[in-house]
Amino acid sequence: MMVSLSKIEADVLERASSQNGTSPSLVSASEHRLTDLFRKVNPRDKHFLKYLPDEMLTDLQKDAKEDALEEDRKRIASYTGNGSRNRSRRPRVARGR
Repeated sequence: MMVSLSKIEADVLERASSQNGTSPSLVSASEHRLTDLFRKVNPRDKHFLKYLPDEMLTDLQKDAKEDALEEDRKRIASYTGNGSRNRSRRPRVARGR
């Protein structure tokens, strides 16, 4: 999935439309892949990462996402009195820096 971002100043739009009598078309100023943007998210922002598909995350971000999801499961279980449910977690992989 691609995202195109455009920013055109108001006076530029006004000048362009007054010169040719039509509304100007927006030209993409830059293009970014969502995957590339999300891979730059700090793993410490784990509660944001919960809402992203694993395919868009690095292994470190996936681990942080799992931590956030486990925290949520424990928090929800404490509200309902059901205790922690025994859900399987994705095994962690040791990584060198």
